[in-house]
Amino acid sequence: MIITCTKKTTGSFKAYGVDASVYLPVSEKVDFVASAGVGYYDVSVDFKDSFSDGSYAWGTYEEDHIGLRFGIGAEVKLAEHIALTGNVRYVFLDYDDDTDYIENLAEFGLGVRFYF
Repeated sequence: MIITCTKKTTGSFKAYGVDASVYLPVSEKVDFVASAGVGYYDVSVDFKDSFSDGSYAWGTYEEDHIGLRFGIGAEVKLAEHIALTGNVRYVFLDYDDDTDYIENLAEFGLGVRFYF
């Protein structure tokens, strides 16, 4: 008899941190942005495994980390007080081989910045 398994996994994380950014003008409308900082990451993963024999397993996995993060990006000025932003950031987490599953993170962001 062959038993199959269907897996459902959902995850979320919360991040709080402080970063320093440097802006380098590339043109009148475009700035290059580099950043570095530190953050606190709280990760939660819920899983449910359903087997074809009617049995199932479920649970929640949680871990938290302090991470050093470094990023690059760009800001494009659309008008005098509005800019479109985009960045990618890599986070080096305080990983422990014995207790943690998540080693590092890559974050991507898009946004709109309003200047007053």
